[in-house]
Amino acid sequence: MGRTWQAASVAAVLIAGGIPLAVSWARPAAAQTPLSAASFALQWTAGPFTADAMEPIAESSPIEATLDGGGPAVVVGDRTGYLYAYHLSNGSAVPGWPVDDQGVPIDSTPSVAPLAAGGLDDVFVGRGNAADPGVGGYLGYGPTGSELWATPVVEPSTDPAGTHGVQAGLTVTDLQGSTDVVAGSLDQESYALDASNGSALTGWPFFSADSVFSTAAAADSAASAASAASSPLRSASITPDEKTGSRNANA
Repeated sequence: MGRTWQAASVAAVLIAGGIPLAVSWARPAAAQTPLSAASFALQWTAGPFTADAMEPIAESSPIEATLDGGGPAVVVGDRTGYLYAYHLSNGSAVPGWPVDDQGVPIDSTPSVAPLAAGGLDDVFVGRGNAADPGVGGYLGYGPTGSELWATPVVEPSTDPAGTHGVQAGLTVTDLQGSTDVVAGSLDQESYALDASNGSALTGWPFFSADSVFSTAAAADSAASAASAASSPLRSASITPDEKTGSRNANA
């Protein structure tokens, strides 16, 4: 569901000193010598961002998305709370972007998926980081930059000093028959949300007992278990059941 870089000839986006730079390159054939630095040519640059106030793009990584008729774009967040979107073809800002989450830092890498079948991409991202964990949560934006929903992190009653930041990227998957997003928080809770409205799925949040920085991976554990059962090689593991958030042991 989420977008990945797949084209044989693509535009690579780099972050240098908080400034996104777009450079073009063509993937060499398998038998060819790897490209040299001289093979890369700067196509466009955006920034410096005067609104950053010394809180630049830091740990958020760019992700490709199609947000309008202008072709593929790249989306990335910064620590001032801005989420930027630029067309890959020429670096122009996508109409409606950037968006401002009212100053809460974004170190989370955005994820994208179209909520409407065959439509433009929607964007999902966490906000709040380890340096500012007292505020944060999960956000969903439409292709025009309009906020679809904002879901806070609610700490468990047993945690007297709860935090709310979400630094992990949101994984797009289908957990309960819909387009969903899942990510841990810097609190002790990991959430799985309906990507259309931000509501928590049945059985979630999942108590992780510590802060989560890593981005989750999703897979069909039932199919994996069936495949493992038919194989002569078996291993023991404890994995979260992505359908309900419960913890299962599989031998």
